[in-house]
Amino acid sequence: MASLDNKTINDLTNLEKVRQEALQKIGRNVVNFARLEAALKLLLSFANNAGTPSELARKQQDNIKQHSKKSLGIIAELFNSSLIKEANTECIPEKLDEIHISLSFGFKYDKDCKQFQKSLMKLVSERNDLIHHRLAKLDSSSIQNYKDLIEYLDKQHTKIIGNLKIIECFFDHLKAFPNELEKILNSYLMESPLNDDTLEAQNQDPPGPSHMPH
Repeated sequence: MASLDNKTINDLTNLEKVRQEALQKIGRNVVNFARLEAALKLLLSFANNAGTPSELARKQQDNIKQHSKKSLGIIAELFNSSLIKEANTECIPEKLDEIHISLSFGFKYDKDCKQFQKSLMKLVSERNDLIHHRLAKLDSSSIQNYKDLIEYLDKQHTKIIGNLKIIECFFDHLKAFPNELEKILNSYLMESPLNDDTLEAQNQDPPGPSHMPH
């Protein structure tokens, strides 16, 4: 059996190195696409959620379940159509035994918003192309093919991270919402005619009639 010469061994070693690098970056991008999909699904679960306090948690879980099996493409389209617009007006039931809470949010449809829309849908297209076409056409014996794939994956990774950072800002606003709501409520409640100081004053006897000179 003929032994391999040094050049052939070096070529095979280099091929294996670049192949391993490509596989690692494929895995990295696929994981980040999954993070992107999960984040969008969670955001959608908060959109236009309304009901009594005892109903809200159940409704959100129902929303999460409803979106769980949808593809990234469908989720991205729902995100664009449901969130990047003015918030919907929720119809409040006529008869209520509990406080009714309506949670909806949207984003100002400006230049940055349109750019994010396009970027998100382009990422969906790139993800589908990577999984369904680019990898299937890869020549596993070509170092250059792997190098081209690595360059493509690095550029794609930058785009994914950019979109994840924008979505993270959306979550930051959501996280800040309870604190802001508490501040607003406390501000109004301090002025309530039924606060402790007012009630204490109301419990006191009224002053006697003043003495008028005859």
